[in-house]
Amino acid sequence: MDRRQLYRLTDEAFVWLRSNAEKHAERYGDPGADFGALLGGQFPQYLEPVVATLDWPLDLKDPSEYGASYKKRHLSDVQALAFHGALVGMTPRLASDPQLWAYVNIFYLNEYGASRWPAESYSADHVLLHWLTGPADSKPVWNTSTAGRMWWVAHTATKAADASGGAFTAQQALDVFSQTPEYYHRTMEYEVLRAPVLMSECVRALMAEARGITRDGYREMAMDLNRRGGPRLLDSLGRLQLRGLVQGSADRLMSRKEFVSDRRRLRGARKFKVLSLGAGAQSTVLALMAEEGWGGLEKPDVAIFADTQWEPPSVYEHLDWLEKKLSYKVVRVTAGNIKENLLRGTNSDGDRFLDVPVFVRNPDGTKS
Repeated sequence: MDRRQLYRLTDEAFVWLRSNAEKHAERYGDPGADFGALLGGQFPQYLEPVVATLDWPLDLKDPSEYGASYKKRHLSDVQALAFHGALVGMTPRLASDPQLWAYVNIFYLNEYGASRWPAESYSADHVLLHWLTGPADSKPVWNTSTAGRMWWVAHTATKAADASGGAFTAQQALDVFSQTPEYYHRTMEYEVLRAPVLMSECVRALMAEARGITRDGYREMAMDLNRRGGPRLLDSLGRLQLRGLVQGSADRLMSRKEFVSDRRRLRGARKFKVLSLGAGAQSTVLALMAEEGWGGLEKPDVAIFADTQWEPPSVYEHLDWLEKKLSYKVVRVTAGNIKENLLRGTNSDGDRFLDVPVFVRNPDGTKS
């Protein structure tokens, strides 16, 4: 086995290949197509090196062994861990580069891809979807590109297993994704589900308590969790709290005969309670009352402190003291330093617009 340097296609070569695929799509269905010769005649310098390498030869079975049906073809994803392990130095950032995956697809996985995606006649759309997915396409590489999808599904399964605390292995998670691709697609589509611990609890629910959940059901479950809080918020919760949210969503979905898209479906569901904590007098009193249950106040699941990074030192000292008094977690979030933004005349998004009202003077001394 040798280790081969990986490359990405240059912008010119990538654009040319996409244009060529629209005219000669059948070339990509030929397992023995010599794309090096094809490109070499057009662009002598058509490749750019990247830091990743590939162990060769790849030990991948012919996907056609799994059968021709749509569902069975996805069983070839059970080999994704072997492909993932053969790529050395690959990172999620690098794995988002469609021109890298286009290179891998046509130089190393063309025969594999032609078998995995059998077609009586190759159309340009078919080739662009699975071989040359790029910025011009509406779908990301993890959902389309043969090589990119294999790496991402294995990466996702590995991340979920690592965060599961030994509840399942990467191969078991991959089996779940392979049997029902909808599970993997929704996990990647909803950023909230990409949080490692939450992702692991979703896979655990699919493997254990929620075996009867359908593809549409998992979509609804992902939407439900997405509505309950953003990725930073949910990822800050403890495993048992997350497990309760995931299991509660799964139980509600499995008990309903029909899915309802509006908010009526949330009636009777346990509400996720968040305290907006400014660390001033009023929110401090609310936080302590909720902690003790005074006045019938329920304890929140989490409190959020929006840090302007320009508060008086006494505010941060008070917040440190308050956190020690509370049994629920206080999450500190920030969109940058508001003082620096004001001095630059920008808001937290970098736009030339001030979020707070200020009085300024023009160069001639007049008010503005």
